[in-house]
Amino acid sequence: EAVEQETILKKEQKNRIISLIHSCRTLCFELLDVDLKISEKFQDFILQKQIVSPVSEALIGATEEDGQLIQQQIDKVYRLTGFIILSITLIIILTMSCIARLLSNTVIGNILQLKESVREFGKGNMDIRASENSRDELGQLARGFNGMASQVKTLVENLEQTVEQRTAELSQSEERFRHLVNDLPKIGVQGYDRERKVIYWNKASEILYGYSEEEAMGKKLEDLIIPEPMKKNVLQAIQNWYENDVAIPSSELILHHKDGGDVPIYCSHVMNVSSQGEKIMYCVDLDLTDLKLAQAREQKSELLYRALFDHSTSGVAVYEAIDNGQDFIIKDFNKAGEEIEGVRRKSILGRKLSEVFPGAKEFGLLSVFRTVWETGEPALHPVSYYKDDKLQGWRENRVYRLPTGEIIAVYNDLTKEKQLEEENKSVELRLQRARKMEAIGLMAGGVAHDLNNILTGITGYPELLLLQLPETSKLREPIEAIRESGKRAAAVVADLLTVARGVAISKVTANMNTLVAEYLASPEYHQLHSISRHVQCHTQLAKDLPNLLCSPVHITKCIMNLVVNAMEAIDKAGRITISTTTVIPGASWARENGLKQMEYIILTVADTGTGISAENIDHIFEPFYTKKVMGRSGTGLGLAVVWNTMEDHAGKIFVESSEKGTRFQLYFPVSSRGGVVQSECDTEEEYIGHNEHILVVDDEPALRDVACQMLENLGYTVDSVSSGELAVEFLKDNQVDLLMLDMLMDPGMNGAQTYEKILSFSPDQKAIVVSGFSESDDVRATLNLGACAFLKKPYSMKELSYKVQEALTS
Repeated sequence: EAVEQETILKKEQKNRIISLIHSCRTLCFELLDVDLKISEKFQDFILQKQIVSPVSEALIGATEEDGQLIQQQIDKVYRLTGFIILSITLIIILTMSCIARLLSNTVIGNILQLKESVREFGKGNMDIRASENSRDELGQLARGFNGMASQVKTLVENLEQTVEQRTAELSQSEERFRHLVNDLPKIGVQGYDRERKVIYWNKASEILYGYSEEEAMGKKLEDLIIPEPMKKNVLQAIQNWYENDVAIPSSELILHHKDGGDVPIYCSHVMNVSSQGEKIMYCVDLDLTDLKLAQAREQKSELLYRALFDHSTSGVAVYEAIDNGQDFIIKDFNKAGEEIEGVRRKSILGRKLSEVFPGAKEFGLLSVFRTVWETGEPALHPVSYYKDDKLQGWRENRVYRLPTGEIIAVYNDLTKEKQLEEENKSVELRLQRARKMEAIGLMAGGVAHDLNNILTGITGYPELLLLQLPETSKLREPIEAIRESGKRAAAVVADLLTVARGVAISKVTANMNTLVAEYLASPEYHQLHSISRHVQCHTQLAKDLPNLLCSPVHITKCIMNLVVNAMEAIDKAGRITISTTTVIPGASWARENGLKQMEYIILTVADTGTGISAENIDHIFEPFYTKKVMGRSGTGLGLAVVWNTMEDHAGKIFVESSEKGTRFQLYFPVSSRGGVVQSECDTEEEYIGHNEHILVVDDEPALRDVACQMLENLGYTVDSVSSGELAVEFLKDNQVDLLMLDMLMDPGMNGAQTYEKILSFSPDQKAIVVSGFSESDDVRATLNLGACAFLKKPYSMKELSYKVQEALTS
């Protein structure tokens, strides 16, 4: 019990000490058995005497009884013979008297001989036998006596042989155990008589206490190894054991070495009674010197462990299995664990894992603990999400089993890392989508540039022809059809340019509620609603909605595309809701979704349609990705235009879809600028020229021709050149009021390079930039140099007149 209660000993050390104590106790009990068997050897001889003596006495008694019976028979014969003699003649009487006397002498002699044989047998003469000459009862009695004597002799001889054999075996066993006890390593065994004098001292005792066997034999216990402060208590305990049978309990002691040093031991005591009835006390002393050194090292290691345990940046928890591994009790918990889990160590020690962390079973950690506890093999519980009513987060656990059977878990809180990882994944997905959209956009933009150059002629020449034809001309209708077809084609190209996100767009301050209302009042919406009368469109527009800086044309197109998709998603009677509101997103949500923590206007378009399938929802913003019939109900650019418009406006688009419908939410940053810009006046007379001199610079002959004819019809004086280099040479010798510069010209200088060169010798030269497609950086660079406006191809005469007047009056 003392060893079990020792807290600083490891379980293996405790088991080893207890095993050695049990071995010593077993050895002592075997020595007692040897002593008892030797005592039995001597008692066997007493047993022999006890066995033979009763037999001999019984035989003598039986012989005497038989003699008395025979004597009685003889007496009867005497009386009978006397009676006969009285009736027979004197001769016969005399004859019979002689015969009777002779017969009497023979029987009595045999009886006396048998009695003497029995007496000798009783004295231990096993070879004595009775005479068997007569065939009467005395002869039978003699033969029975002789048979019994032979059996007793055989029994005694066998008994002596067995006793000799057992005595030899006990002597060998005693000698073997004496050698074993004498040679036990690190276990000192001493024997003391009633006077506490040494009567046995093994080799381990010599090493343990420094006294040789010769030095120790006959000396008293207290004079050899008992320290002075302990002597009184030791002598009293020994006396109490001898006199009152109060055993001395096993205990850990510090005894005295011959050289004066301390000897730490664990001492057990055994009281043995010799065959002579004398009590002998045996002491079995286990050397604890190495153990104490190990304990000191272990204590130092424990201090180091505790320091590492308390100062580890990882959470460390120690558990003990209960209910056959069905649950675990928390035995220890370090400071890092307290900070991670938000608990106090004192409040959870001794409590069940399932009680403190109720989500451990669903988390999978409880089964990992049970497996490690059963197998002893370390295990890793991978990064998983833990959640209960009070705690949630990402955890990674490494689980081990200690030699003591306890389970230790070393874990880390990876919530922040996981959140960052999720954010990185989200950013990576957005980056991949942006790169994909950029690649597609660049391709679309390149096509759009060439198409716009072509469409400028297709839309420009019909407009010039219509100016020359009378109202009654039959050619007006087909020419107007050509122009309208060109406009529709230009709208598709405009979508391509939006996807390309390389076109420079002008942004003004606008109100989202106004843009929604204008679209719902437009002919395009009324035409759409006339086709889908089963769909009702409702608005929920926030009051006092702040303004945003945007391109109204693109925002209106976003609203139109979303409403068109919503109507086509509703097969039966349904509802579309357009709503506006404002919000300042939380820091975490904003960071995860790539937004700033600022005020945003949210435009929401929700429908009650069939929804978007999970496999399609990740692709809906890709150009030309559509589940509609191409050429009949869409181009596949609608949502791509919405996505790219949001990117151009530093906003974000979010979509949620189910079987009950789809909801698009568009986040636009609130503008800090002033009021809404009002629409410009549409009176054409205000934009007629007054012979101002304009130089058209374009590498395409047809585009130069269209631009020159439009400007001349507007009242301007026009010259044209086919390259930037020619424009520079022309302006060195001539002055113009305005340059109309194509942005991309091949070969030679582009529009930005041309304008920069011209400004070097004519710094006040006004210009407008014209392009079917241009990288935003190039357009902005030209505008920053002093260009007054940007005009996108294809353009109408009205759009051209507005931009020219804007530039001239700037």
